[in-house]
Amino acid sequence: MTGPEAGGPTTAQRSRGWWVRVGLAALLPVLVAVGLYVWQDRERDAAVAAAAEDRAALNAATLQTLNWASVDYRDVDAFVAKVEAGATGDFARQFDESEEALRQLIESNESVQVPTIPQGGAGLLERRDDEARVLIVMDAQVTNTSAETPQPRQYRLQVTVSKVDGRWLTSQLEFIDEQA
Repeated sequence: MTGPEAGGPTTAQRSRGWWVRVGLAALLPVLVAVGLYVWQDRERDAAVAAAAEDRAALNAATLQTLNWASVDYRDVDAFVAKVEAGATGDFARQFDESEEALRQLIESNESVQVPTIPQGGAGLLERRDDEARVLIVMDAQVTNTSAETPQPRQYRLQVTVSKVDGRWLTSQLEFIDEQA
């Protein structure tokens, strides 16, 4: 004996229980889909933000390397100001320590250096939090008292930039040996 006389669920109760289970089964995939969408959206936002930071670090290293390499004896003050504005840490200290001697060398040799970084000549090696390392290949045309006609130069540099107060600044600049 089943049913209300036997103390079991009525047909309406059984039907309601079945609909509750069906409703929960239908709701579960929707909840999973919403959860996945929210998670993917956050991951996408994080990836976009990371790519923007990568570009900012690469652009800063490129610009600051060009500023460091753009030398003109007729306006050494502008050269020094640009380099100092983009420098921090060891690089700022080393530049500050050598500034007077560098000034004299540039002016006495009437040095002019016009650098270019070819397309694809700068690449991000790595970025971790507030520090990034960038490889830069740079060409330059140099004239001075011993070279009246422009002389080509090529540089390979590893530039480390550090984020300080929201700005990417050069903290280290190293020449890379072509033979290495």
